[in-house]
This record gives sequence, C-alpha cells and structure tokens, in this order.
Amino acid sequence: MNVLKTAGEDTAKVNILNALANALAGINPDTTVSLSTEALDLATKVNFKLGIAEAHSTMGMGLFYLGRYKEALKNYEDAIKGYNEMSVSANPSIKSKILLGKGWAIMRLGLIHNNQGNYTEGFRNYLCSIENIPGING
Repeated sequence: MNVLKTAGEDTAKVNILNALANALAGINPDTTVSLSTEALDLATKVNFKLGIAEAHSTMGMGLFYLGRYKEALKNYEDAIKGYNEMSVSANPSIKSKILLGKGWAIMRLGLIHNNQGNYTEGFRNYLCSIENIPGING
C-alpha cells in the first residue's frame, strides 16, 4: 500500500489500484469494491479508458463475492461496453489486453447467470468468452 501513497494521480496509480483490487477480490471483496471505485474515479478524471473498463470489471468481481449480483452484472456490462468502444480504434499493442479483459468480463457474467440458475445464459456467456480470449480458441 506504500506504493499508493507515492503514486501520482495518473494511469500508473489506476493500474496499481486495479491490480490490488483484483488480488483482494476473493479475500476481501469490500476492499476490492473500495479500491476499484477509487480506480474508476481516477481513471475517469484522467480519461484512461482501459483503466475505466478494468475498474468496472474488478468492481464486478468484488460485488460478485459480496452476492450483489445485480450491481456486478451492471459493472461487467459497463466494462464490456468500454472494451468494445476501445477495440474499434485500439492500438495493436493493447488490442490483446482489451480482448482478454472483455473475455474475462463476459465469462464472469456467465458465473453470475449460473449462480442465479440461468444456466442457458451462463453457457452462452462462457462460449462467447472463449471467442474473445486470445489464444484460448486455437
């Protein structure tokens, strides 16, 4: 956490916040939601679109672990929307990161649908995620 104290208000700090939030998702989902909210606010402030999408996805994980499925779904949908918008004009150097993020967000939508008993939609999400994660489908 000392890294956060010395980090500037920039994309590097957004990346640190998202990485910490991601690492804590299954251990301390409340902290995940708090850190990803901070990342989302800062990413929005500095117009860091990838950071915004990643913050939504990470926040979705924390909310999922808290059983707040409706909010988690909304965050994953916002993440996917952001990834889709970026992929249209993405620099090839980050295209795979965008596709990977989108694939994981779609897969996590499937987890929520399965937990809610909507197995058909969950299965559709799983299939769609495979199409989006680079290298997973051959």
